[in-house]
Amino acid sequence: MKKIVAAFILFSFTISACIKKDDFNFEDPSYSIWQPEVALPLVNSVLTMDDLLGRADSGTLEIDSATDRVILIYDGNVYSVNGEDFLPLLDQQDLGEFRLNAPDSAQLTGSGTLLQQLPRDFPFTVANGEELDSVVLKNGMLNVSLINTAPHGGTFSVRIPAARKNGVVFDQSVLFTPANGTSTSASGSFDLSGYSIDFTAGTSSNRLDIVYEADWANSGLNLACTDRPLSFTIDYDQLRLSAAYGDFRQRSLSISVDSSELTIFQNTLGGTIHFDEPKFVFNIRNSFGMPVRAILQNLVSIPRTGPNIPVTGAIPNPIPVGVPGAPGLVAATSFTLDKNNSNVQTVVNAEPEYISYDVDATTNVPSGTRNFLLDTSRFSVDLRVELPLVGYASGLSVQDTADFKLENVEELQSAIFRLYTSNGFPAQSWTQVYFTDSLYQPLDSLLFDPQDGLVPAALTNAQGIVISPTVKTHDEPFDRSRLERIFQAKKLLIHGLIDTRNAPLQSVEIHSNNSLLIKIGVRASLKIDFQ
Repeated sequence: MKKIVAAFILFSFTISACIKKDDFNFEDPSYSIWQPEVALPLVNSVLTMDDLLGRADSGTLEIDSATDRVILIYDGNVYSVNGEDFLPLLDQQDLGEFRLNAPDSAQLTGSGTLLQQLPRDFPFTVANGEELDSVVLKNGMLNVSLINTAPHGGTFSVRIPAARKNGVVFDQSVLFTPANGTSTSASGSFDLSGYSIDFTAGTSSNRLDIVYEADWANSGLNLACTDRPLSFTIDYDQLRLSAAYGDFRQRSLSISVDSSELTIFQNTLGGTIHFDEPKFVFNIRNSFGMPVRAILQNLVSIPRTGPNIPVTGAIPNPIPVGVPGAPGLVAATSFTLDKNNSNVQTVVNAEPEYISYDVDATTNVPSGTRNFLLDTSRFSVDLRVELPLVGYASGLSVQDTADFKLENVEELQSAIFRLYTSNGFPAQSWTQVYFTDSLYQPLDSLLFDPQDGLVPAALTNAQGIVISPTVKTHDEPFDRSRLERIFQAKKLLIHGLIDTRNAPLQSVEIHSNNSLLIKIGVRASLKIDFQ
């Protein structure tokens, strides 16, 4: 509105700028006040169902390609933990030492070098009893800490034949120095990211073949070697997988609880809205390479008032869950609840605010198969509430609010707004807009006569499908006294009452081509004082 008034003033002064100075005698009092009338088009809009719902509703609209019906969609999502969190890799530690006995010392003195090897069948500790055949690491570090008390130095090596990256075996070394009276220390850290590790040493799982080597070099120190070991500590930390294979055993999947919010009912104050063909579609997706037994729990509707209403009917128990054939694939299944196999129609027409549900899921039921997962693997159950806009509304009362501010423009004396509507929806609506103070106390209304707010429904056939729009034109005058009240307003209170054609005796359908054409123009009277 503020922009509209500014346009009036700008238009007026544009006209005055085109008048030659000699056209008027400005010293003549009869020319000191100019009272022009200005007519301007303000609005020329076509509103579809998407426009009408988009501002206040969190749902999305889709078009049924077969019937051209509009469907209002609400989505809720229940997700499990991802694969990385389901199968955490624990920090590991291995300890050992190399000792030089008398023959070793003699060989080292004689040849100058000595190679010692220590093979290890290392038990890899797991978090939940799973059997790991192999993993691919996304992250990880191998840290070597050495303490040498022997009088000779050399090279300490860690070789893991079952750990490969780009076909190359993990084999890393750390230099250590002789101990001349006091021990020496050395360390090294090595990145395990990208390594594939085979844990099937022999025929078992969770075993890792490791070979430790100490390649001694004679330091020339003439000191005893007995009871002077080279001690080592190997720490595996920050281990995170990108893929894993094995038997992950039977475990509960940690799954969130969620709800679908049906915001279409949140602005209603009374009346009835009835959906003929509501559906609850459950879409199940599994990218864990293992069977999952899942049970749908606590499926209820939550109204604004009154007790929760359980959803009952043909709910499969357990719900169908597929198993992907290879890493990176997703097994998708689904089932649907509608008015023919459940109480979904009763639930929806009780006008719930939320549909709440959770899922209990257990892995490897039935057991006996080898499994796989990726760090991104998930099990999810998505509830899709589909509300085809087929049904009726009777006395449906809706309300919304908005901020409002209009500066007092003294030049504006009165205005007449012309409202032209061509309604292509199978519903009539009565709308009134109240101008209020900051506490929503009414100061004035947009329509002086409430009956002028009625927009008649479009004509429909026997199936409730629109065959012809209805047209209405209305002029609404605003004198200066009404404008003064509007200048004081801080809020808008928008109230509507909706009835579909012949409700509740006939259902109607909203199609993609239904629309409401609105044209608004204004003729304003200005009073401009040139003195």
